[in-house]
Amino acid sequence: MNWRQALLVLLAFSFAVRLVNITAPPLERSHSWRQATGLMVARNFARRDGNILRPQIDERADTSGRINMEFPLLPWMHGQIGKWFGYQHWHSRWINLMAVMGGLWCFFLILARWHAERLAATATAILALSMWFSFGRKSMPDTFSCAIVLMGIESLLRAIDKGGAWRWIAAAVVLSAGVLSKLPAGVLLFPLPLLLRGQSAQNQIALTLTGLTVLASVGWWYGLHGPELAREAGTWFHQGQSLAEATSSLWNNAGELASRFVFGALRTYVGFAAVLLGLWSLVRRKETGSTTRWIVGALTLGCVALMLRAGFYFHHHDYYIMPFVPAMALMAAVGLEVLPVRWAAVVLSVVLLEAGLNQQHDFRVPEGEKPKLELATLAQDHIPLDGHVVVVGQGNPLELYLLNRKGWIHDPSRSLNPEEYTQHGPAWLLIPTRHSPGFSCTSPVQYRNEHYALYNLN
Repeated sequence: MNWRQALLVLLAFSFAVRLVNITAPPLERSHSWRQATGLMVARNFARRDGNILRPQIDERADTSGRINMEFPLLPWMHGQIGKWFGYQHWHSRWINLMAVMGGLWCFFLILARWHAERLAATATAILALSMWFSFGRKSMPDTFSCAIVLMGIESLLRAIDKGGAWRWIAAAVVLSAGVLSKLPAGVLLFPLPLLLRGQSAQNQIALTLTGLTVLASVGWWYGLHGPELAREAGTWFHQGQSLAEATSSLWNNAGELASRFVFGALRTYVGFAAVLLGLWSLVRRKETGSTTRWIVGALTLGCVALMLRAGFYFHHHDYYIMPFVPAMALMAAVGLEVLPVRWAAVVLSVVLLEAGLNQQHDFRVPEGEKPKLELATLAQDHIPLDGHVVVVGQGNPLELYLLNRKGWIHDPSRSLNPEEYTQHGPAWLLIPTRHSPGFSCTSPVQYRNEHYALYNLN
């Protein structure tokens, strides 16, 4: 069995493992907020407005529900499938997973152009079991966008090799779709200017036009259309921080920032040790290819740019490092090349095993989250479809999503004024038990169990 075949076996195994509980609702303890928001958008595409340029959420029922977010390609695809086959929350999971598998294979093909297949396969295996392993089946656009960009880069390289207007157009479309789906994925494009060296004038023009196409589409969505949506609805995802704010936040949270690289990216400490060995090899060993140095250097520059733009969000949310993980996987593979073949195989096995075990918890529903599965039945029995729900919580819209009703998230630190919500139509108040000790309501109780209390505000 050669390295390419061995990699295919590993990828097939990682795909099969990620099918475990893939139909589970987004009840993972981490990232449920981000998944619920995207799923709201997908459900609205499926059942209401399917306009990809006008994504809607279920929060803030007093507005249109429009939201300024990344280009909602993943929710839109989910919504289109829902129109044909009925909406199911887990469709985003398998769409993301399929994209990630394609992106991993393209990552291998890209590296195999400039490296031995052993190194390319090793880097791809490490990437497959990195944080991409668990995120690769979440209803989130982070691995989805990076995988599409990798597919676009591989398409671009084929266009350089074989020519053809349709290949260039396809590469531009795929690259644009990837970066639009989540802007940080643009970090993966930082090495592309290196391709201009030694190309024919025709290819240089085509590469430049491809880059301009990506910049134009991204600039339109994030610079023009997105802010217009925010002005229309007053709801938006964050737009990063100023340089001063970002620098201060990163400096003051250096420990949390470091943890993103030391463990968060590859989900393995042994893997990070291999990254350090690879970094030493790139800097000190003359036999390490200059192409690898340029690729890693360009990706590092892109990561720094992302850090200085995202600031707080980079060190606070572990998924912001996602576009830099391929560079770390490549450095780890370079580090393993320094070791004797047998030792390299042993260390690689430890890296993959450690990374996989550190993510196995993400494939089951925590016991403490299972009561939320009652919410769909609760809403069906007690709240009409056109009723609004006020959920007492601290910003996470997961319970509102599971209720499948329009409504609001009410901060438990604020006193409740029912008229604030009932002026927009019939409204009910849902108080999770975890918030009930510090929050009360004088309206009549319509339903109560050990986990939730539902009040009729009308």
